[in-house]
Amino acid sequence: MDAVKEFRKEIKEAFIPLKKEEIQKMHKIQVEMLKDVIHFCEKQNLTYYLTGGSALGVIRHHGFIPWDDDIDIVLPKKDYKIFREKFEHVYEDKYSVEAPGCPNVGGLPFMKIRKKGTVMRSLMAPGPNYGIFIDVFPLEYAPESKIHRSICEAWYFVYRSLAYSVLFSKIYSDVFKPYERKCSKRLRRALHVKYVWGKILSIIPLEKWLNHFDKMVEKKESSFYVVASGIHRYSEECFPVATFYPPRKGVFEGIEVNIPNKVESLLTKFYGDYMTPPKDTSDYTCCFTAVDFGHGGKNE
Repeated sequence: MDAVKEFRKEIKEAFIPLKKEEIQKMHKIQVEMLKDVIHFCEKQNLTYYLTGGSALGVIRHHGFIPWDDDIDIVLPKKDYKIFREKFEHVYEDKYSVEAPGCPNVGGLPFMKIRKKGTVMRSLMAPGPNYGIFIDVFPLEYAPESKIHRSICEAWYFVYRSLAYSVLFSKIYSDVFKPYERKCSKRLRRALHVKYVWGKILSIIPLEKWLNHFDKMVEKKESSFYVVASGIHRYSEECFPVATFYPPRKGVFEGIEVNIPNKVESLLTKFYGDYMTPPKDTSDYTCCFTAVDFGHGGKNE
């Protein structure tokens, strides 16, 4: 198991589990953020899709999965670049944007839109901005050849693992070290190895790791899309373009939204029997290290 995931399971006292009413408050803010994102995309003629857990929410709940903590959006890379360049300028009073290729790179290989005046700090968040967020991922073209895609999967996995080690080394002292003595011996060893590797690799700044990944995953136009920076493996995030395009309409918390055209095949690949909710949702509980909804709703 990844050391960070094991830390979350082992050291639960490091996190603030949100109550039902707090999750609802967070969701309300994210819905308002989503409305602005959709409005911007429509004005700029950009194609977006709700994906992952958000697409599942559209199909199964007509809104949020009750225990979900964010909204997941994808845009084709050319639209993603326009969004990245212009969105913050239009909404600079409300949001900050962090992504590879932005002045505020952040620490992850995809874009986070954060609500100013709020805090929703998670483990892997090294920057100064911790606002309630929406995740935005670029849809890249994937190679036509299955062999070439397999090579990309192996290479991108190694590269991302190295980049995440650099990120881990940046936040280790603040986030993990205070709980080191309470970790099991095996977890302490895993965290230390990850930290040492990160320190060695940080001879190359994290920003360069992420910017290079953002550029190297770009491929020439093909009949396959992939979310190379997604949470699933490369092969699991790879679909024919026809899976996404043309967009299909759905309803999310009373808002008409775009979802992938063949969303059922995407959800089956991600979740299997996606219409049956899990009996145990403890692994999906919203947990953060600091929370502030922006109106005195602080919890640290």
